[in-house]
Amino acid sequence: MQPKDWIEILKVVLTLGAAIWVYFRFARERTHARRVEMTIDCTFHGLQEGKYLAEFTFQLKNKGLVVHRFRRLRLRVRGVANGDVLQPWSEQPSRVAFPARVIDEEDVLFSKRYAHIFVEPGVEQLITFVGAIPEEISFILVRAEFEYADGRTHSTERVFATGAQPSPP
Repeated sequence: MQPKDWIEILKVVLTLGAAIWVYFRFARERTHARRVEMTIDCTFHGLQEGKYLAEFTFQLKNKGLVVHRFRRLRLRVRGVANGDVLQPWSEQPSRVAFPARVIDEEDVLFSKRYAHIFVEPGVEQLITFVGAIPEEISFILVRAEFEYADGRTHSTERVFATGAQPSPP
């Protein structure tokens, strides 16, 4: 064999080795896959004129290796009024229905003004939204959903007690 032939064989071996490395690194290990953890919390700051002042805190943790850009963060809050009987949700009877519409905010990030937010790898970003919850609501179901730049979504939800006392039987 000529040195030229060995060089060609070496090129093929290196190309195949690189292809295998890329496959395992990106497809199997998913090193550049989205790794974002989102949690939501709610703090009630008191009652005034029949409404609780509620501060919703969204915590976005980028646990991956790539920057994430979010163009929209939606917030939906549903409630159960004080003294109401807990009913099953019609779409999924094993879940509890929260029939009162409290907050429907399509764009917590004000994307029309700011376009998007970004979260660097290893960074934890906190976003707050302050709203009012009517005094007669005793429990709220808070659902947050963010949208990546490519349109895919990621969501989380939690239940909170407002502090309203149940009516005596």
